[in-house]
Amino acid sequence: MKKLLGINDKADINYHKFEVRLAARAVAVRHDGEIPLLHVGEGDYYKLGGGGIEQGENIETALRREMLEETGCSIEILRDIGYVIEFRTEWKLIQISFAFLAKVVREVSEPKFTEKEIKEGFRLRWVKLEAAAAKLLNEGISNYQAGFIVKRDSAILEEALRIIKTDYHGRLF
Repeated sequence: MKKLLGINDKADINYHKFEVRLAARAVAVRHDGEIPLLHVGEGDYYKLGGGGIEQGENIETALRREMLEETGCSIEILRDIGYVIEFRTEWKLIQISFAFLAKVVREVSEPKFTEKEIKEGFRLRWVKLEAAAAKLLNEGISNYQAGFIVKRDSAILEEALRIIKTDYHGRLF
């Protein structure tokens, strides 16, 4: 899998004492060319669907579970996009996000947000693929976490758009 980006907010830090979190994320395209984005009210930014890989899960299983929970959609994974490494020094966290291009197979249910996600004001929004990059990039970076998320998801989406253009001749459907 291709490394897309390494995000580091400080130099000369001993990262050996940091927690490592693995996550899976998707640019999941629906038949009408829209993708699900999560709007986070607390911070007013957008992010791709996906989340943490639980103990004993493989990446693909985690991605399918997270997409069902956060978007209510069942997906077909088409291929990997790459990965992003985040070094969040304020939280002593290294997060590695594995990203995939997927098709939405069907919309199964409403999102099932966690209590934390509800408190942060998560809302599902469907956005045309071409408009999603502008949505992410044009959002103001309002807090520490949002700064990482917007950079991470922008890099993932940019690479997904490149892959769709070159490998799929601009169309997944």
